[in-house]
Amino acid sequence: MPGHTPAPVLPREMAPGLTWLGTCLEVLPRIQGAYLKNAGSSVLHAHQSFYLVAGERATAIVDTGQPQHWPAIERQLERALGGRTLDYVFPTHPEYVHYGLLPYWLRKYPEARAIADTRNFHLFHPDLVDRFDRVRPGDSIDLGGRSLLVVDAIIHDIPNSLWAYDTGSRTLFTSDAFAYSHQHDAGQCALASTELPANLDDVAMTISSALHWARYVDDVDALFDRIRAFAARHPVAMMAPAHGSFILDPDVMMDLLPRGFREARFRARG
Repeated sequence: MPGHTPAPVLPREMAPGLTWLGTCLEVLPRIQGAYLKNAGSSVLHAHQSFYLVAGERATAIVDTGQPQHWPAIERQLERALGGRTLDYVFPTHPEYVHYGLLPYWLRKYPEARAIADTRNFHLFHPDLVDRFDRVRPGDSIDLGGRSLLVVDAIIHDIPNSLWAYDTGSRTLFTSDAFAYSHQHDAGQCALASTELPANLDDVAMTISSALHWARYVDDVDALFDRIRAFAARHPVAMMAPAHGSFILDPDVMMDLLPRGFREARFRARG
């Protein structure tokens, strides 16, 4: 159609040297039905995203993608790399969605290193322990012209969760935080937050299903004060969650997510 702009698809370059990759999964009806007022009117999808950060000298992915989508994800990353090799794999924590393809990537790229809080990685892949480098908040990986800064996972899933920050694009990689699903209409799976805004019901549903401890948090503001303190030192222009649209308006999500925490807590307690 003349003048028609096709919907974006993944991989999608969000800034020079920063590419969004991944796939989506359908949200289970029992989960969406418990939270969304319009449940049943459409299929809800949750992103299973990972990200490529490419510097002048080296490249890194943040999270790994899901094993059941390996062929499609492998093609995505090959396209995004454009003939370059992969140097680092940064799984934010050892959970299936974030970690499952780690051995695939390390075997495909034999010079690549896994960088993470690797305290229990040897239990999953004892044959790869010589490829693991443990990092801690404050460590920095020089990619050439930009660095990947290791960040404390302020809103985390498990004890050895980590976040990351790309100094080149000023993007904060937030793993399970700042997540929300989307109605699976045509062309929605690669839309950013300004193109497909979140709503309170959806954010509360995602928090409740992914972060079970959220219902016990009374001082929500303290969590977000820590994120604001980090942003005061390292300006956050964008956020890259594993399970939500890429965030181009972090101030909007910094207002919506605390409300989602309170809503999830209210509903959990009846």
